[in-house]
Amino acid sequence: GRMPARNGRNPVLARLSLLLLVGVAGCSASPGQAPILAGKTSDSPVVAMVEGRGVEQLVRMSQRSLASGDATTAIGLAQEALSRDGSNVEAALVLGYAQLAVGAPQDAGFAFGRVLRRDPGHRDASIGYAKAMIAVGRTDAALDHLEPLVRGNAGDAQALNLLGVAHDLEGDHGRAIESYRRALAVTPDAPDVSSNLGLSLALHDQYREAIAVLRPLAEGYVSSPRARQNLALAYGLAGSLDEAERWSRMDLGESDVQNNLDYFRMITGLEQPEAGTVSLAGRSLDGLPLWRRVRLGLGYLPQEPTVFRQLSVQDNLMVALRARGAGSDACKEILDQAGLAHLAEQAAGRLSGGE
Repeated sequence: GRMPARNGRNPVLARLSLLLLVGVAGCSASPGQAPILAGKTSDSPVVAMVEGRGVEQLVRMSQRSLASGDATTAIGLAQEALSRDGSNVEAALVLGYAQLAVGAPQDAGFAFGRVLRRDPGHRDASIGYAKAMIAVGRTDAALDHLEPLVRGNAGDAQALNLLGVAHDLEGDHGRAIESYRRALAVTPDAPDVSSNLGLSLALHDQYREAIAVLRPLAEGYVSSPRARQNLALAYGLAGSLDEAERWSRMDLGESDVQNNLDYFRMITGLEQPEAGTVSLAGRSLDGLPLWRRVRLGLGYLPQEPTVFRQLSVQDNLMVALRARGAGSDACKEILDQAGLAHLAEQAAGRLSGGE
């Protein structure tokens, strides 16, 4: 769909981390806290797990929980470990990465900061802190931690990939492309880095090369909605609207596809609005060629539904809560905190992207 520009920056870059980062985005009932510990009732799964356990046992349990995908339990266990030993590095790290997984990057930044205050060069804490800063829009802080990592280890592919993400969000696509290429020189079979490279090339007006990078990803066995929609973006910016439409339809609903096609047609000048003008940061785009429009900052952000579309909002939450031993009270609390209580009975497939 259409997105307003802000401060003259590329509107897709304002939320590009949703496309570029893996494992950062998510949802959280209460940022940085494990809902199942609320009130510390005797039947809480985490409370039962911590009884009689030492700090090192709690840390190992939290690490296993995070590795198995149960970030909420990992948060509760790590917090309990830190309440007993506030200087435990491993507990702070697992807490930070678990908070990233549930969509609480600000809290994650505090967790990683506990480690970095004692050891400013700690690699895993620096990577986690950079992810957290990117997620909250502090790319300057992310760069402050990533650049020393890359200088110290030119073969750190993860740091190079994140460095590219930070540069992309700053609008410096040339340096981003350089970082992704360096990462791929270390790990040439990394699809996420290749997808980031393709998207950055598209935003840097290098459409043909972007399509050459993205198409094998979109067609291959590791194909993902992100790779397919990045390819659709590249085709759309290149003016190949038929291809943009074909790839968009693989993951988006009809109304989203049409909205995006209208968007591409207007920003490329193939279609004029019936009223008004197309402008960015107060500057009219009418009559400008595509390459100048892109350089002024235009892009596209696809949405990827990750809910059971036919179930209600409440039922979607209950599926996850029951698996964790929680019930309707926790569901009501989450709905209230997220401001979605009035939509509890609505089919999740009818929610907007933000909802």
